[in-house]
Amino acid sequence: MNVFEFLPTLFKDLFLNEQVDIRVIYKKKENILAVSKKAVIFKNQKSYIYLIDKNNLVKEKEVFIGMDNGEKIEIFGMDIGEGMEIIGNPDDKIGNNVIVERRNIKDEEIEKRKKLERLERENEKLGNRMDENEREIIRLKRK
Repeated sequence: MNVFEFLPTLFKDLFLNEQVDIRVIYKKKENILAVSKKAVIFKNQKSYIYLIDKNNLVKEKEVFIGMDNGEKIEIFGMDIGEGMEIIGNPDDKIGNNVIVERRNIKDEEIEKRKKLERLERENEKLGNRMDENEREIIRLKRK
């Protein structure tokens, strides 16, 4: 039996009976390729990822898996290398030779921020109108 000691000074912000997740790292590997577990497809007792080539064509690629930490999983195989683009969360529609449209995450984040700012401005205008209406109602009551 292994015994682990947790120092109470590390957990000063916890409350009594609060649930916590604790990860115990028992082995660490460096210089590996790791992807989200969602990116790896398991079928017919083999593991696959979907690569995207420069023409936006999807290629199914068999990979071998190594260690995983619950979120990421180590992969290796023939012609697998750093910098290759993969589909991070493939669905049933994805397969070999499917053409996909690339998404620019940074542009999407900028668009989301702009939309949020616009909605916040609209919300502020509506709030101001509500304040004006409330003042008008109060004026009507006082007379």
